[in-house]
Amino acid sequence: MVNTMSSYSNSTTGRRRLITKTDAEEKALDRISREAEARMRVKRETREQARQHRYTLLEKRVEEDAEVYRQDAASTSNGLQNCNDGNAKLQDKVVELEDRFQQAMFLYSQLDNEKSSLLYEVDLLKDDLEEKEVLLQQSNRECRDLTSV
Repeated sequence: MVNTMSSYSNSTTGRRRLITKTDAEEKALDRISREAEARMRVKRETREQARQHRYTLLEKRVEEDAEVYRQDAASTSNGLQNCNDGNAKLQDKVVELEDRFQQAMFLYSQLDNEKSSLLYEVDLLKDDLEEKEVLLQQSNRECRDLTSV
């Protein structure tokens, strides 16, 4: 009969704390890792949406340019030319607004990345603070034990 001892043996209480602390650290690291992966997934989805939007806009522009070309080739009277001039102005305005929208999407993406980075940094600082608080409590306990002896 072989007697196996678990890592939670009663040999020392300090060992039990270290294992618990390690488990807590592993859980915290797992949580941080999952949160970071979730943030990365959201970033990828946002980038994919922006990419799809740009692709759609490009297709739309190509179609509009082809339509304008067909209209210009087909129009011979001044009435149609005036209408095309009005359409061209509107299309220029649409292109300008689309460019501004793309710039806003890009800025939003940058801000979202910066926010995620800062939130991750805050999480790390919180974890560091918790560790320091635990060390301070242990030091205070040891100090009390030494002074009371």
